Amino acid sequence: MDRPLHERIAAARHSLVAAGLSHEDAAVDAEVLARHVLGWDRATLLTREIDPPPSGFVEAFERLVERRSAREPVAYITGHREFWGLEFEVTHDVLIPRPETEVIVEQALARADRSRPFQRIIDVGTGSGCLAVSLAKECTSAQVIATDVSARALAVAARNAQAHHVDDRIRFVRTDLMAGITEVADLIVSNPPYVAVTDTDHLQPEVTAFEPHEALFAGDDGLSVIRRLLQSASATLTRGGLLIVEFGFGQSDAVTALAEGAGWTVLALAPDLQGIPRAAVLGSSCLPWRPGERAAAEDVQVDVEDRLTGVGVGVEDRPVAAGVVALGPGNLCSDPHHLADQVVVTLDQVVERRDMPAGDDQDMSRSLRVDVLERDQPVVLVDDGSRDLLRDDLAEEAIHFRAP
Repeated sequence: MDRPLHERIAAARHSLVAAGLSHEDAAVDAEVLARHVLGWDRATLLTREIDPPPSGFVEAFERLVERRSAREPVAYITGHREFWGLEFEVTHDVLIPRPETEVIVEQALARADRSRPFQRIIDVGTGSGCLAVSLAKECTSAQVIATDVSARALAVAARNAQAHHVDDRIRFVRTDLMAGITEVADLIVSNPPYVAVTDTDHLQPEVTAFEPHEALFAGDDGLSVIRRLLQSASATLTRGGLLIVEFGFGQSDAVTALAEGAGWTVLALAPDLQGIPRAAVLGSSCLPWRPGERAAAEDVQVDVEDRLTGVGVGVEDRPVAAGVVALGPGNLCSDPHHLADQVVVTLDQVVERRDMPAGDDQDMSRSLRVDVLERDQPVVLVDDGSRDLLRDDLAEEAIHFRAP
């Protein structure tokens, strides 16, 4: 009589430990491989583990154990991995989805505005499509663009989108980062390569020998792709939108410095389940206005003219989303210590202009008063010279621009 299933699985566990896996990983992987061959769930295996193995099991199971003993990841052996409660196909052409990447989805959903849900999402470096598909499932009104440099990765992602019935709302584009993307999005997410080439020797063989290197490594410091993404994403993101980027262990300070240097506001450094900072949530509100740029917030349009010597606010006979106060040099403020001709746009389509001169001995950081006729708080546009004139509660809401 053949040995029962639990003995076969125990023997596989010992083989995997001998191959260098931890006892915990070996136990989990041996069971997963057995269930994969059997086509059973865990409850079925537990109730039938004393049974003899069915015909063909031993040979098939041993082949998979040999592959795992060679340190091939289980996800590549079984061809799938769960992410955000969804099953994803994975091949050697894509990075294996990892639990820490779910932080990006969590942060995106936590910061979504129910009254104005995400309309367009861009997933940069989509790989298996786990982020694009998961966000498409959660954000049912959003159109998604998923980019990758690998045609084979995009093929895997497209199959995953089809399997989860969101392929009609995801467009897959083969490109580097967002090159050639003309649409603007209110949410950009990315799990880019962030491993330093110099760290190769410290990685597990499952990573270095089997996962695609183009999805892992990013120069000597691991930040070359993130650095380019931070510099380029602003052109594709609506003002007020979010950029959420995953990064590696110990990179939080460097990513923060890069983001702030590129003009982003770091809204949060979101941790994974181990409490390790894993994703940067970046706001576009701090990005520089460009000469001639028009930025829309609902029906309010703001023109930046004359290299930011003044700000003009126009309302086109439509309800506006929120109050806007423009503070700046030149037309609106000839002296950074003398605020004049402030413009307040309210929900009632009222444009109110008033002078607020201040004496030299007056504390402008406390004297500035902004009236909004309805419930919404004002959005404040300030330049470098005027930021210190804002009351603290307004400074927290300020949209910061910098002259080019």
